[in-house]
Amino acid sequence: LLDETMSVYSDACNYVSDSVFQTHDLKQFSRNKVLYSTLRGKFSLKSQMDQSVFKTVIARYKTILENQNEWIKPSFKKPQYDLVWNIMTTQSSSFSWSLWRARRIKQVLIGRISAFFFLLAIFALLDGLQMLVRTDTTEIRLLAGESEGVSGPCPFQNPVQSDLEVSFIPKDAPLHFELEGFFAGYLLGNGMWRGRIIAPENVATQDCQLLATFRGMTEGQRFSLHIFANDLDARASSPSFILRFTGFQPFIVAAFLGAFGLIVGLFSFYFGRKNLALLKELGHAEIFRTSPAHTDPMILWCSANGEADIQKGNDVAVKSEQGKELGIAHVKTIEKNVLCLSMPYNRRVRCGCLVDLQTKTHCAKRQEGG
Repeated sequence: LLDETMSVYSDACNYVSDSVFQTHDLKQFSRNKVLYSTLRGKFSLKSQMDQSVFKTVIARYKTILENQNEWIKPSFKKPQYDLVWNIMTTQSSSFSWSLWRARRIKQVLIGRISAFFFLLAIFALLDGLQMLVRTDTTEIRLLAGESEGVSGPCPFQNPVQSDLEVSFIPKDAPLHFELEGFFAGYLLGNGMWRGRIIAPENVATQDCQLLATFRGMTEGQRFSLHIFANDLDARASSPSFILRFTGFQPFIVAAFLGAFGLIVGLFSFYFGRKNLALLKELGHAEIFRTSPAHTDPMILWCSANGEADIQKGNDVAVKSEQGKELGIAHVKTIEKNVLCLSMPYNRRVRCGCLVDLQTKTHCAKRQEGG
């Protein structure tokens, strides 16, 4: 692929050279305006390499004119290996950094979306919990046309149906009670009674009470009943904010939001792994921890990315996420593929900034020279 690219590059140089020799025009702007479309269509080179073709040809003609003072058409037979390799390397690095930045933007955006849904899930969960706290165990909400089971303790060992007296307050409440029987308790084995409250379909929205009393006892068990004619009335009086405005139980909403946030978070994790791998290829690492604010010198931690030749005492460049150099950090320790760095305090250095691991030798030499 490299040989083919170099050959195409030389052919393009010869094509532009013919045009320049015929017109004696060494202005890149005018030659680009005339030949650019043809050059792209005929040789299928990238835009940056097309511009390099014009610069190479014009530079060669200027050299000939300076040395021989006459128009001689140069021939580009030998592939311009160094130039093409440099262009391809520059383009590859530029593309990789553009890809990394695009992925980083996606990762941050998706991460924020995931965090947003997790916050909504926590809010829904708290709303459901406060609903449970505000709802008493003896409080029953019943919709018209539905029924609800109720139960309570039984003081007799062998009770019969006539031992339990059930009444509604007020007495004309449009509700019915059906006793289902007596049974042993689940935990201690004590006697329990169990029945069902039935609300007719045409009942109006109202509040009433059910009083269950056993024969010979003055005190009974009291239930507060909230009867609703339709769903809208039931939602309007719900202690849950989410249930009032959406009609869904808050715990169901919390589960849905949490699951969606988890799925989105997995995408963020995927882009993060891709970013770290690409960053490693570019010879950089991301700072994942810093010392507390205003600590001088500040301590940074980043991955060593498996760099076998990096050593304690090397200096590395610290850059912003946009690639701007922020300062030089000193490698203090290397432990379990983690670099501990030290540098003068810089408020712009934070988690997410980059460490250029390829600058370690250059910085060390610069220090020796200084």
